[in-house]
Amino acid sequence: MHVAGTAPWLGIVDAQLEGTFVTVTGEPLLANQFAIGQPDGGLNQACVCLRENAGWRDFPCSGQGDTIPITALCELPPVGRSFCGDGVVQPGLGEACDPGLSACAADCGSATNTTAAFAQGPASVILAFAEVRTFSSALGSCQALGGELAMPTSAAENVAVDQLRSRVTAGGAWIGFSDQVTEVNDNDAGFQRVDTGQPIGPSGFTAFDFNQPDNARGDQDCVEMKPAGVWNDESCGPDRSFICQL
Repeated sequence: MHVAGTAPWLGIVDAQLEGTFVTVTGEPLLANQFAIGQPDGGLNQACVCLRENAGWRDFPCSGQGDTIPITALCELPPVGRSFCGDGVVQPGLGEACDPGLSACAADCGSATNTTAAFAQGPASVILAFAEVRTFSSALGSCQALGGELAMPTSAAENVAVDQLRSRVTAGGAWIGFSDQVTEVNDNDAGFQRVDTGQPIGPSGFTAFDFNQPDNARGDQDCVEMKPAGVWNDESCGPDRSFICQL
């Protein structure tokens, strides 16, 4: 799945041996979907992108010279499995090491200051992004991936989300609750889920910090997760890192 009208990069290159395309992890291609006439071995065309309804195409890794926006497709492991232990250190997924290469913790460490981090949570796949966006923009980004901003419904889920937050930012990150539609002021149970619009409810899970939510300045309608997994209501306009669930 990718955004229509774009040509996302694939993890395939021939940087080591011209004309021999392999995955970025060094594995040979078992099959290919190159478009007719591709790859054509043009100047410095060592990377591969996916052209909509046309197949793969080799292209300069700089992306320069194309009129179609080049994005990226990222690979996640199947549900219930992990890249940890595959012999490749993937810091973008929060790995600091990999037991397939050397002595390493079973969870592959906990790299910080990463661009993105991934984990299999108790009920969903969780993705955290360091890039800062407004609440609305962050929500749109998660939905474009086929998910929503993360909505922890238990202490275990909240811990899992906070662990990823700590890998991408030392500050707050948007999660999927707000009272933009129905203002509830300091009623934590009244905050609504972004997917269904339903309130958390009096028996639902919340992790608001002491004296939160407080609707300070009268415009704090969105929820961020702060260090230690505590929630805080905040104005929806500031830029924050964000966490998605898929």
